[in-house]
Amino acid sequence: MKEIKPLRLSWPKIREIAEDFRRKYVEPTELIPLPIHEIIEFKLGLDIIPIFGLKEQIDTEGFLQSNLTAISVDSKTYVDDRYKFRLNFTFAHEVGHLVLHSDQYKLMQIMSVKDYIQFQQNFDEESLEWFEKQANEFAGRLLVPVNKLKEFISFEETYCTQLTEKLESSSEELNKREIESYVLDRLSSRIYKKFEVSKDVVKKRIRTENLRLEFDFLDFTS
Repeated sequence: MKEIKPLRLSWPKIREIAEDFRRKYVEPTELIPLPIHEIIEFKLGLDIIPIFGLKEQIDTEGFLQSNLTAISVDSKTYVDDRYKFRLNFTFAHEVGHLVLHSDQYKLMQIMSVKDYIQFQQNFDEESLEWFEKQANEFAGRLLVPVNKLKEFISFEETYCTQLTEKLESSSEELNKREIESYVLDRLSSRIYKKFEVSKDVVKKRIRTENLRLEFDFLDFTS
């Protein structure tokens, strides 16, 4: 296989690309939860192809085909509403590959489960990590727009402040890192359903966007 490497894009650049995608395909622009399924089928014109046992076979819930016309997904994840939030991220991740890596994907010749396995085996680890991290960052920013995230966090300021004070004054010997982790976990639990993504995705967005600089009650270093 010809050597294929992703561009080394900065995180701000990827976020800019995600925001451009929103402006082009989402109406109103900051709509949440994002109807990613409908965008894929009706605006991007891609097919969604459920494959039985995909997760068990290759330990992934979806992949973009190299002809850029379809996304294959695990059939169990696709039909079971319990996995809806996880599937939303999978879809957005694969759209990230479409937007960020279409030229490289055309060279990968991934059309089937067998092709995907061969791709994983032959691709160098560093490049694969870049591909996946970039698609993850695109998906996170797309599904959790920062302005909406800030809005919902601001609604929880009193709750988080009181929770922090309670933990700091408790008899348990908790350090600042432990308190931060607990408060962020509780904060994410209170808002993640609004975006229809997992709690961990929201928690990561709060950290990645470095929102402690804007919200004093999230700054545990002061």
